Amino acid sequence: MSIERYENYKVFGDFKYHVNFPDEWILNELPNTGRQCWNCVGKYDDCGYAMWRGIILGYCANCAVDYEGERCRGFMGFGVEALRYKYSSAFTLYLGEVDFENLGDIEVNPEDTFENARECLEDLIADYHDEDEEDDDNRSEDYYEGEDDDFGECLHIGCGKECSNMSAYCSKHTLIYDR
Repeated sequence: MSIERYENYKVFGDFKYHVNFPDEWILNELPNTGRQCWNCVGKYDDCGYAMWRGIILGYCANCAVDYEGERCRGFMGFGVEALRYKYSSAFTLYLGEVDFENLGDIEVNPEDTFENARECLEDLIADYHDEDEEDDDNRSEDYYEGEDDDFGECLHIGCGKECSNMSAYCSKHTLIYDR
């Protein structure tokens, strides 16, 4: 299987990627990340956290941790990157300026609007400032070690628990993403 290139995106398998998404990353992913991660690409649709209107921009924030920040800080939805990680920005590292207005298909992905992106970013900034007083390193370590027993068995490999065939929507991540 090879990468097919078009003017505004490229295709590998059944997935469309931003034209600047690194080919090496497409061809060399860890198991249960990227195309195999429901957080990145959605469960049965094209509305994962790392997508915009059906186009993969990068990885979700969970997968960013799996790659230890080497593939940026990860997306939280609507083209908005996670703020809690000190990893590089996808926009700085490889995406550059993205024409969100003309990227992808709004009819197929009606939730991918600038208003939703703005609300997502405002929520992340508010959460980031609320957590500012906490020790970021300890919080991230506790979060990804899955130390909070109230959330049960996590399916995401970044949490240090046994993984199923997809990294997606454990009760802990669902609570965080549904804020």
